[in-house]
Parts: sequence; structure tokens; C-alpha cells
Amino acid sequence: MPVQDPPNSNCAQCHGVGHENVDDPLLITLGDPADWRTLTTGQIISPQRISDSALNVQNKANLSRAFDIHAERVVNCTDCHYALNNPIYTQGGEATRPGHLIFDPRRLDYDAYLYRPCINLPRGAVPRVASHLS
Repeated sequence: MPVQDPPNSNCAQCHGVGHENVDDPLLITLGDPADWRTLTTGQIISPQRISDSALNVQNKANLSRAFDIHAERVVNCTDCHYALNNPIYTQGGEATRPGHLIFDPRRLDYDAYLYRPCINLPRGAVPRVASHLS
């Protein structure tokens, strides 16, 4: 299996209900800890339209928007919320990067990152991804 970003369902383990199947009406039950988190925080990661859910929501028939606009547009949590020590996002200052390099390979080894990824996520603007393809 190739190395990849964690899916939204990983984020949902702590942040509420994660629901990906738009054909299966979203239903919240009290048997799942994620459902309890959603009941207390209101967080639902789902591209499903509110009107298509199995939830009892006031004026549901008139609500044509999705629970999560990001999930609806296939934007994953990790597209903005990534581990600070993820090597692909490493950026050195302009003063430390040699001018002749388009891509600077000096960064944390992937095996060190995979062994212990940082769970502190960035705050503020998302940095530009260093790419050797540009």
C-alpha cells in the first residue's frame, strides 16, 4: 500500500461524524463516540446535502446545501491541515536556499516523519508546497 495522506475519516475520529456515502442517508446514533462529539460540537464531515439526510432538521426540505462545503467539493481535511513536520511542506528561508535550486532537498527524512508525524497543525496561511515539477 502506498504512503498517502490520512482520509477524512481519521480526522472524524476526534472531530465528529465522518460520512462519505452520499447515497446512504446520514443518521446520528448515540452508540458511536463520534456521534456524541457531533452532538456537542455540531461538526459533520460529509458531502451529503442536509435535505438528503435522515436527520430531523427544521425546514430540511428547503436546505439544499451540503453539511460540509469542503467535503462536497472534494477538499480533504489534510489539504489545509497537515503535520508541521511533513517533509513536503518544509520551507527554508530565502537566505538559506541556494539561488540555483528550484527544489531544495534538505528536509526531514520520510522514515523519520512516518515514525513520528507532528500532530500540531499550522495556524494561518498555508505555505506554498515545494515542488520539483515547477
